[in-house]
Amino acid sequence: MKYCSFILFTFLFFSFLYSGNPEKFFEVSDFDPSVFYETSIISDEAKLIYWKDGKIFYKDIFGKSKWKKLQDFNPDDFFIKVERQGKVNLIPISSIYNFYFLKNKSLCAFTTGLGTTPNTTVVVVDKKQNKIIFTPVLKEQTDKKTSPGIFMDRVWFNPSVSEDEKYLVCDGYKNNGVRIFSIFDISKKELIKEFENCAYPCIYKNKIYFLKDDTKLKSVFLTVMDLNNMQEKRFEKITDRIIGLKIINDTVYIITDKNILSLDLNNSTKFNIVLKFNDYNKGYQIFSVENTFCGVYKGNYYLFIVIKKYKNDKYEWKIYAYKI
Repeated sequence: MKYCSFILFTFLFFSFLYSGNPEKFFEVSDFDPSVFYETSIISDEAKLIYWKDGKIFYKDIFGKSKWKKLQDFNPDDFFIKVERQGKVNLIPISSIYNFYFLKNKSLCAFTTGLGTTPNTTVVVVDKKQNKIIFTPVLKEQTDKKTSPGIFMDRVWFNPSVSEDEKYLVCDGYKNNGVRIFSIFDISKKELIKEFENCAYPCIYKNKIYFLKDDTKLKSVFLTVMDLNNMQEKRFEKITDRIIGLKIINDTVYIITDKNILSLDLNNSTKFNIVLKFNDYNKGYQIFSVENTFCGVYKGNYYLFIVIKKYKNDKYEWKIYAYKI
């Protein structure tokens, strides 16, 4: 009897181990792939949002709610600036992506661009004043040596704003295809610094955390830069394909196509694997990590992972939650 109990315990233990922890990582809702690029999050409320025709729509991540109107959003001077042959033209904003939006902050930011091309820029809006307060000018590039589809000197996307709402950071590309990230002073409306071969910048406590591609070592490293002295510090390298970088309560989370990695900024220099997606993909021909958000729900922090799944000739898009 004791032997049978031991076998049963062993079976249940390893079944749990290989099927993942359902209390830590679990499916919460469907995801609409038709608004994949438009969908963002209100981080302090855990609501998905997207913008269309001058309105912001939302729905709760937890549950099966439908999209509802949150508010009108059509600020004054709703244009981006494009410089062609020395003349600046105003182009109406017709789409919004990468919406950086928190209920308790006065500034929000987003990506917009020229049609469906990769020629995008970032915009900062003062919600109280209902007006655009900063957007870098897209400058047309006449040099023929450009990356396919990019005909601007620089393009920017994926913006976020510092906690004191002084700085804007964003991803970008040079016209030759080199990945960059940029730091702007919002009030002065000027570029502070640009970094090559870097991506996924995130401001946290007056420091910028980002991923840096060391072209000599052919490796990508988590890197931090102090805004006070612009000094950089490197952590260990990341070998998987990177989906996103988030910082919650002094811990860096890097979401890759295979794992969720964490690094405690107070007492660690190395990553821990806190979740392996392979533990949850049993029975699926495809279990692909497509996007990630972070938010607060009922006082708890979560990473929200968009998963595309395929089995029995059918695709499903789901949002999973990882409880911090």
